[in-house]
Amino acid sequence: MLSSIRPKQFIITLTEFKMNKIYTIKEEFGDWFWEMEGYAFRSERFHSDFDRCVENKNSKLMVEWLQAAFEMGYTAGQLAKETE
Repeated sequence: MLSSIRPKQFIITLTEFKMNKIYTIKEEFGDWFWEMEGYAFRSERFHSDFDRCVENKNSKLMVEWLQAAFEMGYTAGQLAKETE
């Protein structure tokens, strides 16, 4: 078995791998969300848009945010597949 030929310190479980991956994704999201975008942070623009949606009881703008995030993730995934 492969694990018998590797030193113990290099063996991680699938759960540990997934947890490390999730942590990395959360860090990358935080970096992106708190990034300066033009003259303000992306997070400030999001919260401003969110507050406006709540005041107007209209979720259209937040759906646009989610759609843009989905499209960016989908596109990145497709590009990653192409380069494999």
